[in-house]
Amino acid sequence: MSAPTIPLFHRIMAIIILLPLPTAAIEPTVSIPIAPPTTDSAPAPITSTPLKTMVDQTALTHGLDRDLIHALIRAESAYNPQAVSPAGAVGLMQVMPATAADYGVNHAAALLEPKTNLNTGMRHFKRLLNKYGNIAAAVMAYNAGEGALERGGGVVNYAETQRYTHQVLTAYLKSKGIAPYSPEARAATGIDLNPKMATAQPTISTRKHSNPIIRTPEPEPLETYTPKPDLRWQATFKQPELKPELKAQLEAQNRHLLTTVKPPPALNVSSMRIQIPTPQYLKPPPRAQFTNRMR
Repeated sequence: MSAPTIPLFHRIMAIIILLPLPTAAIEPTVSIPIAPPTTDSAPAPITSTPLKTMVDQTALTHGLDRDLIHALIRAESAYNPQAVSPAGAVGLMQVMPATAADYGVNHAAALLEPKTNLNTGMRHFKRLLNKYGNIAAAVMAYNAGEGALERGGGVVNYAETQRYTHQVLTAYLKSKGIAPYSPEARAATGIDLNPKMATAQPTISTRKHSNPIIRTPEPEPLETYTPKPDLRWQATFKQPELKPELKAQLEAQNRHLLTTVKPPPALNVSSMRIQIPTPQYLKPPPRAQFTNRMR
């Protein structure tokens, strides 16, 4: 029995299937690092350890107690170099641009740089310490200004300043191991701290204030002189004339005077004549004297 014949088409397809396929060269993949997108946002805050080290070094440079400066910065900005208050205070120590100008920093943007801010703020705080001689007064003046401290006789009674001073001084005293409300705290800070300062609230005045709107008083009208009309005269086109009834009355009075009053006696002028002598210098010289002069 003969073997079955396989069609030529099927033979070709079987050969193609059995042949090995050519392998393509695979290139090794290279990972390209993607750069993070650049933004114009502010730089990230400095980590706490290098920042606190900078605070310690700057305080040592200016001869200040680093524990006091740390308590001040925690109350001012909580170590945020980019902090800006609603009043315009800038940076770690919340330095006002007007105050920074007194120390040669004329641009508010420069206060966002931690080193510049620390140097400026510490120079100002050290000047306050030397001026007032105690820590509490310097802290109050740093917060509310020297004018407010001097107007209050050495104490600032603003509620915000009372809370701020309590926060700074209690943190400073605890770092020194001193009880905040002890006689030792009074000796160290120059003030008697009390718990009420931590919750001080603005005092509400019970005094009734008048309308705060300031109104400009209206100017008084100018006093003008209005002459009273003379009722004896009547208006005419050319000139005023006496009223007819008054005119008739005056004419009647004049007629009465003419008939009742006697006329004055006539003046006799001839009786008043006097003889005036002829002046001597007008008399002619004697005839004899005149003829002698002619000779």
